[in-house]
Amino acid sequence: MRIYVGGSKGGTGKSTVAVYLFKRLKEMGHRVGFRDLSQNLIGEALMKAMKLTPDPDPEFEIYDLRSGTQLDHGDVEILVTEFPYLSLDLEETNSEEERLREEMRSQIGETKSRRVLVVNKVSPVPEDMQEQVRKVRELAWSFDHVVIVPFNGNLFYNNLEGEPTLDVLAEILAGKRGDKFVYPLAEPMHRRP
Repeated sequence: MRIYVGGSKGGTGKSTVAVYLFKRLKEMGHRVGFRDLSQNLIGEALMKAMKLTPDPDPEFEIYDLRSGTQLDHGDVEILVTEFPYLSLDLEETNSEEERLREEMRSQIGETKSRRVLVVNKVSPVPEDMQEQVRKVRELAWSFDHVVIVPFNGNLFYNNLEGEPTLDVLAEILAGKRGDKFVYPLAEPMHRRP
């Protein structure tokens, strides 16, 4: 399975999300590959710092894309954005052109990629988070899965030990879950086996 992780701008956490998914899928016992195609190679640097090694002949191949790269060629396409850029990013993805492309794919029988929206660094303040979650639900109609990640100092400083919403995303990618919306604190905090 090819998993493309991208976003319209740098700094939204797409490399962190890509490496987190790599690490979590490996912990689940899968063979995982990783290709850093970004301009700054942060994903590759994170992989080296954490001593993570891609597997030969992977079941999952994660591509950390250059900012602004069109997401239209993976088995799973993950758009990583933050709240200030959410409307702009979703205007691009939900455009008339995208709707026409989906219609053409269905007419010629081309398999559609699963589309995942990861809204990163959502406010941890409960009232603000509720408002931001409401806005995401209104805007994110064209995605198969929506994952809302609260601002987390650990992730911000590349401590990839545990983020429950991204753990659920890894389980979705592995075919163990099918959640449409993954909210912060929807799952009890737990340690992985």
